[in-house]
Amino acid sequence: MKQLRSLKETLTGSKIRTTLLASWMLLTLLFVFYITGTWQYTSNRLITQLDSINRLISKETRQQSQQLTYQLSNLEKHLAASPSDLNASLKDYNSIGYDHSFLIDEEGLLIASTFNLSANLKPDLSKPLINNNIIKIISLAKKPLFATTFSLDTANSQHFVPICQATKINGAQLLCLAISSEDELFNWHSFNKINNTAISVIGRDYRLLYADPIPMQKRSLLGKKVPAQLITESLKIERSLKEASGNIVNILGLDGIERLGIVQYLTEQELFVIVSIPTSHVMILWLQQISIPFFMLIAFIIISQVLARFAIHLFRRAKAIQNISAVTLREQKNTLQLLFSNLPGIIYRVQFPSYKVIFITEGCNELLGFSSHEYLFEGKTPFDGIIEEDKSILGKHNESIKNANNRYENVFRIKSSNGEIKWVMDRGSIVKRKDHEKDDVKGESHCLEGVLLDITEHMLSQQQVEYLATRDPLTELANRYLFTDELVSHIAQYKDDTSIALLCIDLDRFKTINDSLGHQVGDRLLSLVSKRLKSCIDENTLLARLGGDEFMLMMKNPRNIEAVKSLAQTINIAISQSYELDNYKLNTSCSIGISMYPQDSIESDILLRNADTAMFSAKELGGNCYQFYTDEMNQKVNSRLTIETELRRAITQNEFEVHYQPQVNARSGELEGAEALVRWIHPTAGMISPDDFIPVAEETGLIKDIGDWVLNEACKTFQQWNLESGLNLSLAVNVSVIQLSDDFVLRIKEILNETGFNSQSLELEITESLLMNDVTENIRILESINRQGIRFAMDDFGTGYSSLSYLRQFPISKLKIDRSFVNDITDDNDDEAIIRAIIAMGQTLKLKVIAEGVENHQQLVLLQSMGCDSYQGYYFSKPLNTHSFYEKYIQPAAIQSLRNHE
Repeated sequence: MKQLRSLKETLTGSKIRTTLLASWMLLTLLFVFYITGTWQYTSNRLITQLDSINRLISKETRQQSQQLTYQLSNLEKHLAASPSDLNASLKDYNSIGYDHSFLIDEEGLLIASTFNLSANLKPDLSKPLINNNIIKIISLAKKPLFATTFSLDTANSQHFVPICQATKINGAQLLCLAISSEDELFNWHSFNKINNTAISVIGRDYRLLYADPIPMQKRSLLGKKVPAQLITESLKIERSLKEASGNIVNILGLDGIERLGIVQYLTEQELFVIVSIPTSHVMILWLQQISIPFFMLIAFIIISQVLARFAIHLFRRAKAIQNISAVTLREQKNTLQLLFSNLPGIIYRVQFPSYKVIFITEGCNELLGFSSHEYLFEGKTPFDGIIEEDKSILGKHNESIKNANNRYENVFRIKSSNGEIKWVMDRGSIVKRKDHEKDDVKGESHCLEGVLLDITEHMLSQQQVEYLATRDPLTELANRYLFTDELVSHIAQYKDDTSIALLCIDLDRFKTINDSLGHQVGDRLLSLVSKRLKSCIDENTLLARLGGDEFMLMMKNPRNIEAVKSLAQTINIAISQSYELDNYKLNTSCSIGISMYPQDSIESDILLRNADTAMFSAKELGGNCYQFYTDEMNQKVNSRLTIETELRRAITQNEFEVHYQPQVNARSGELEGAEALVRWIHPTAGMISPDDFIPVAEETGLIKDIGDWVLNEACKTFQQWNLESGLNLSLAVNVSVIQLSDDFVLRIKEILNETGFNSQSLELEITESLLMNDVTENIRILESINRQGIRFAMDDFGTGYSSLSYLRQFPISKLKIDRSFVNDITDDNDDEAIIRAIIAMGQTLKLKVIAEGVENHQQLVLLQSMGCDSYQGYYFSKPLNTHSFYEKYIQPAAIQSLRNHE
């Protein structure tokens, strides 16, 4: 049976193929007839066009020849009337239709002409202009004929076609009229623009009179015998040419292109006119004619092949459908059941809203742990195991009735029979039940048809991605994004029913550990810190690492303020314990800033900012402590921002002044110089203390501009005072370590050159504690300045922690004892001992020692007894502005100097 069915299908396919092959053969035959006819039609059409063009050229040539014959006759009569001066007679005769006229003798030599010998037309009078054989032919013909084409210019670029007749005037053999080959008299050139044609005109003795197109290198052929390739061998004899008149010839043109042409013989003028066209042009036109039918034939063959295959396929498919048996249907049912069983979920149909199962696939056993029998006959539903938090999502089943497409899609968690929690996607639609189905349960007119898919792996992967996106990779704590989101969400959700304590935690001196031991050690230390922080908090507190060594705690609903303090103290104690990493034993501490919700703010970003502000306040107190946010802290921050803004304006508005405090010799009491001190005169706030704006200027880098201005102003002022008073006062100027750079070295040199101040009298004061950062680079800069002759004084000496170890490395020439030691020198034995040690050390190292802050006579006497070199302070004078210092010290010295000179 199968063999018969296969044979029948094969015969049917063969029949379709045979019919298709017959159609192809018929179409191919018709196409062959078509292209043959098209070739003939195209050739005939072009031949007809060429013949028409040739006839037009021939007719035009005959008419113009007759006109020229008439001109020759009149010219001959004119010359016969005045034969004495032929050149003058030729020029006197004016007519149209030709360019020049001339007479030649029987040797072809020129007798007279209208050629302008002063121009480019310079005929060689010693050579024949026209071939002797041509002269004899024209003389015997006794009628005007076209002679040999010739050229008179050396470039061989301008040719003339002469028409001549026999004459007997003063020994002349021929009278000729010369027409330029570029002239439009015969319209040869204009005719050649039609249809890509080529024109050749051949005269007596088979000489080429005219050809277009003609390559530049072939122009010398004009006037010579026709080249062999111009016409076929059979047309070389006169009879054959005449017989070929009006017929088709195959030629090779002077441009080297094979051509198809038409020949016309003009009997009266004895001329052959050949009009031709490239053979390839015929082929191109023919291909254009057949291209569309050809492509249509190819398309038909391809489409018919595809349709035939498709028809055979449809036929076989139809036969297959017709031959489906009950066994096949049973197999399909089994296959469908197998497909259902392999689905990662359940296909269900349940009544709504009772969820009584009407149909369910066996996948329920794998997904939920219950068989289909339990759902169909024991009253279980696929939605029984939904966990309590997700049960509200079932309401979407009822909402789908109101939707236009009655569809729903839910994601929820469900507990299987073994207690495993799985994520499930419920997707389907709600449909109306048929009338005969409504009898099962009264009042239930709808049912749910859908799929429950197990998406547990997908949800776990998504949760993992979300976890990684919201966690710090080093400590696995919440990151800034998650912490901020939790803070905003908690405030938005509970608002008036919650309280929050934010603890901003920053490690003290962590940068030193990180820079000295490397980032790997620093990262491991941060991991240990995060573990200690976790041990200090409960589940109700969110811990996050915001970045670097900064952590943040959100303590939700603390019992009272004491609980917050207790947590902060616990964290301080835990963090300050020693850490052992490999061979390192490290110690650190932390500064904690605390802001409270809603006391400090109800805005999350402001709360974070306030906690950060309080943390910096704790750092200013030395670290290892905590600080609650206060309004004063905010005012301090705002004040600092205000000072920074106003400071930038003050630099541009030049609101600074330089005050000078005298420096006096401790033994003689003579004025040695002064220290330049900058003062800011604010337009509304008055004088602002340097203690308020100098730290801000150093943090923002504005100290560079201020320091350059003070140095320039002080050097310029002291140079003027020293010249006027005859004194040699030294000048001490404070320099911030932030100013130290190669640019500052160049700037000092420029200022000294501009002001003329002696570098030996300039002393720069530098604070010792600030020099300890990047010691090597600072030493290099100071030595570059010192090489200019400038001295350095160590300011606030004794207050640092590394001055003794680095003192010999810096180019220091003076030690300046800090006022904190001088204040209690008369009452505190420790301060007295420190000052004695400093002075003794200075003397040993051959350094000058100056004390600042001398307020009374007892302090001065004691310093004198210790061997202090000089001093400054209110006991001698407070800092004075420029005018007051000049009146008190410079002006008297200048008057005394003037008197001494008198």
